[in-house]
Amino acid sequence: MNSPSTNIIIRYGKTLSTSGIDNNVIITTGNKSGFHSGKIILAEENKSILFKPDVQFTEGEVVTVKLSRRLQTIDNDLVPELIYKFKVTENNLNKITKNDFESYYKQTCPEFFEN
Repeated sequence: MNSPSTNIIIRYGKTLSTSGIDNNVIITTGNKSGFHSGKIILAEENKSILFKPDVQFTEGEVVTVKLSRRLQTIDNDLVPELIYKFKVTENNLNKITKNDFESYYKQTCPEFFEN
């Protein structure tokens, strides 16, 4: 699971050409928040692409990431298209508290709380 403020990193391994890098090389869409624009950065000696979304993802949503086929290495090899999904974590406030836990078990398992 990923934080709503997560960045996306794709490492290809071969050195990428800067000529195919634009804002459409990575298409990122949340099933709740929709399309995400952002900043594309080449990193790690031009072997990785970092995508920093302009707006955070929505908690609990599934995000689809698509890497375009237009991307090339410095040797003019085409980088294969890549599509993958990840889930964004839910808000931690949804977790039960110790009092909720004790209250529930006092009602369902009172024998554990008898003196």
